[in-house]
Amino acid sequence: MKDKIVHKSEKIIYLILTIILLLYIVFQIVDLGYQFVIAVSNYNFGNPDVLNNKIFSTVAVIFFNILISIEILETFKEHENNVEYKSKIIILIAITAMTRKIITIDVKHLDYLTDIGIAVLVLSLCIGYYFISKTTNKN
Repeated sequence: MKDKIVHKSEKIIYLILTIILLLYIVFQIVDLGYQFVIAVSNYNFGNPDVLNNKIFSTVAVIFFNILISIEILETFKEHENNVEYKSKIIILIAITAMTRKIITIDVKHLDYLTDIGIAVLVLSLCIGYYFISKTTNKN
């Protein structure tokens, strides 16, 4: 009885979160289109400046927000309940989030230890994804 209530409440929570996430994705897609039109219409091909780079980095951030949201929706799917699948999705979300941060980071003001730390983090996430994928493919 208690398990049924917990399972039913999990389904309701996942449904509410999915609806909110879908609305967020729709909003982000509209915002992406708007920001892209602004970036293209304001772009000066003869004299690219910092403002144009900031606008295009904003478009990249919104794009990666949409990708991360879609990956989170993948974790909510019920047809796959195994741990390896969900672990792969979570690692993919982390890799996508790190990629987003790397694209928007200002590397001029970073020291070499931060660069090495970011590289080690991304490499460890990719190695973890590889090993989880390898065990999933064997099963």
